[in-house]
Amino acid sequence: MNEQRSAARSKTHLFGRIVFGPDRAVCDCLVRDLSSGGARLYLVNAASMPNEFELHIPSRGQVCHVFLKWRQRYQVGVKFISVAARAVGSARRRWAFRADDRCIA
Repeated sequence: MNEQRSAARSKTHLFGRIVFGPDRAVCDCLVRDLSSGGARLYLVNAASMPNEFELHIPSRGQVCHVFLKWRQRYQVGVKFISVAARAVGSARRRWAFRADDRCIA
């Protein structure tokens, strides 16, 4: 397999929050891999993710503007466009990430 990653990645298990659209809708996710250039996210409804969105990682105090690089059934790979250190801010919750790995409307 041809490795296209330019930065080493670390396995993680971090809570993440995807914020997108003009109404600042929210979908919770798990950040499974993280590098200086991008991340692999686990979420149930990967098919409905837009091509660009914000990824909030509260435990690190980071908000990343990201571009979608690939998607599979429950996962997406994103490339960081920019990373800022700030609080999550206001966002309306559209879906909730549950322990049973369901993203519900």
